[in-house]
Amino acid sequence: MNQTETDTFETETGPLKITFVGHGTLIFQYNGLIVHVDPWSKLADYTNMPKADVVLVTHHHHDPGNGRRRRPFLQAPHPVPVPLW
Repeated sequence: MNQTETDTFETETGPLKITFVGHGTLIFQYNGLIVHVDPWSKLADYTNMPKADVVLVTHHHHDPGNGRRRRPFLQAPHPVPVPLW
């Protein structure tokens, strides 16, 4: 699995941390809110990542792990899927 990289940007209301997990997969942390963008279990072990408050899925990923590996991040209180077209 890839090693993540994190950048921190200072804003007027507090730091914004953006973690690049790999491919198009990111984690945003801002004022206690954690947003996972396109989580993909092929890139990271999500059991060791901060738990998501919101999950944004911008497109379909074929994830061989299916349900078992997706559970940690799909149990976020506010998953936000997008339609498959």
